[in-house]
Amino acid sequence: MSSKFFTNEDNNTLLNKIEGIFKYRNIHFFDALTGYFRASGYFRIRPFVDKYAKMMKHNGFFLSDVVGLGKTAVATLIAKKFFYSNGFPSYLSKTLVICPPALKENWDDTLSQFGLHDYKIITSGSLHKVTKPHDYDLVIVDEAHKFRNDTAGMYTELQKICKTPTRKKLMDDTYQQKRVMLVSATPLNNRPEDIANQVYLFQDAKDSIPGISNLQNFFRKKIDEYKKLKHEPDIKKWRKASICTAPISLSIMIRLGTQRD
Repeated sequence: MSSKFFTNEDNNTLLNKIEGIFKYRNIHFFDALTGYFRASGYFRIRPFVDKYAKMMKHNGFFLSDVVGLGKTAVATLIAKKFFYSNGFPSYLSKTLVICPPALKENWDDTLSQFGLHDYKIITSGSLHKVTKPHDYDLVIVDEAHKFRNDTAGMYTELQKICKTPTRKKLMDDTYQQKRVMLVSATPLNNRPEDIANQVYLFQDAKDSIPGISNLQNFFRKKIDEYKKLKHEPDIKKWRKASICTAPISLSIMIRLGTQRD
């Protein structure tokens, strides 16, 4: 097998590496695929894959960093791991990708190249066309920061999709909750509400995560403090403020830039 795509020589980009991998169709298994990404030296993929357990524990997470670090490829790898780990082969998971129209072709190409099965891609303005949200087990939302306003109709439609249980029946006769990946370069835009509303797409307001016993109380304090400070001209008071959402970042966010070799 050629190892040219393992190197960073000759402008060998991530796309070149992917094309090289899929040129040799004998690579079928997820761990083998991630192994080749690790060997390529582009970035360590395993730390992201290890966050699969985080997604399963919290029902979702943020995949965040600046443009160009491979968020689409990483999200697809995690989606493929989910497909094969969520009851396969007796149960076939379905993935719903929601993205802006300009990114639809890129998502389709990536999902197809990686061999992900049973997926559907819709644009952000077509959420009303999802008439059977229980059909989907995993929801990937690209440009997720566009759903930061909980008073918008699009947000309500997305929350309904994300919060509707799946068709997979559990041992206790309940139905499995969806898993959600929020992909964004800018999950926090201006206000604490921005991040809170996105978190509530896969967490209930009264849920807890490590370091936070009640999400609603946590965000309420941050929101109240922000409202008091937003017209404050004294920068020193801003520096002393505690509106940072660091516990959220540590628990349910993955930044690609912090995982590079």
